[in-house]
Amino acid sequence: MNKKIKETLRKLLITASLGGFLTGCTTLGQNPNTTGKSAPSGTLSAEQIPLEDINTYFNTERDIRNDNPENYKKDMMFVYRKAQQQNKKFFEFDGTTYRTDDTPLAQIDALLKARQKGEISYIFNGKKKEACSYYPADSQIKIFGNLWEELRSPQTQESKKIIREVVNAYALPAFRDIVLDRTYKVLRLSGYPEIKSEASNQSLMGKLIEACYNKKTSHYEPSTLGSGVIYLAPRREIQKGTYFHPDDFFAELAHAFRDNNNFFGETSQFFGDAFKDIITLNTAGFGKKAHDKNYKNKNRMEYDAHKVVEPAIKNYIIGLIPTIPALYSEIEKVREANKNTYLLTPSASKKAAKGKKESDGIAVTLFGYNRTLKDK
Repeated sequence: MNKKIKETLRKLLITASLGGFLTGCTTLGQNPNTTGKSAPSGTLSAEQIPLEDINTYFNTERDIRNDNPENYKKDMMFVYRKAQQQNKKFFEFDGTTYRTDDTPLAQIDALLKARQKGEISYIFNGKKKEACSYYPADSQIKIFGNLWEELRSPQTQESKKIIREVVNAYALPAFRDIVLDRTYKVLRLSGYPEIKSEASNQSLMGKLIEACYNKKTSHYEPSTLGSGVIYLAPRREIQKGTYFHPDDFFAELAHAFRDNNNFFGETSQFFGDAFKDIITLNTAGFGKKAHDKNYKNKNRMEYDAHKVVEPAIKNYIIGLIPTIPALYSEIEKVREANKNTYLLTPSASKKAAKGKKESDGIAVTLFGYNRTLKDK
């Protein structure tokens, strides 16, 4: 790759979202605005535009440090011109399909108006479309005033309020939007568990755990119908008052992630581990003593959740792991080292395989698409 181009794109990484370690969005598996169908034939995707052309655009037409609605439309028009030059009938930009006729500006205006109102969809030419964006989080805040990952979440307002409280306590103010965006990505991959206070929404399982540990304890409850629930036990400090600790949240999010990505969920794993304890005479299964010992056993659910999955989730959220596929790949790498594997769902297995291929190069988000720049 040309040295000047590489340097420009490195600057783009830095200004877009905390540099090369905190770059934007999940790779699009499909265009959200085609309702589960592939993009029309004769479509130019922004990820297909040569890096040399993008370099020229940012050097001559667009200030990469200044994200706003007008520059967002300018980015779209750049892709639009490329599609016209190639005689394409359609083009994809930031997850949305546009026609190469005289409608793109009207459509993107409709998308912008919807997002600025906090709406997740809009009507254009009689069709309902998602007002999605896969730009980096800090760019989305400047362009729309909100985050697509948070808007698209089906979780209750109670859950969203607690998630914001946790992120605000966990991240420095300058990084909160990025951390919030990545937290919602993990929540999406975890089946969007609801978040509730154990103090005011105690479940039957919560009462049993309290009886076992003599205190209210944060925990995750799977569900056979709908979303699971993360119950957080509030902590109290003189200076902070009552609050939810980020460590409790991420610890239980690890269980939700496992439950949604392992073929056999947490309920099966819990009973499986208990019977293993009985068979191996480790301790009488199902008891507190047996449960506590499993946090140190590499072949048990609790160890995997808190020594493998939880650290990886935290590293992804703060940007030390750059992409979602890399997150899955890292988890599987540690499991293999521990000689402890789990049967993944087909979707999780594909992400883990893709993560192995991303190891060489730098991940950067350009026009809403992840691209890996080979460092050679």
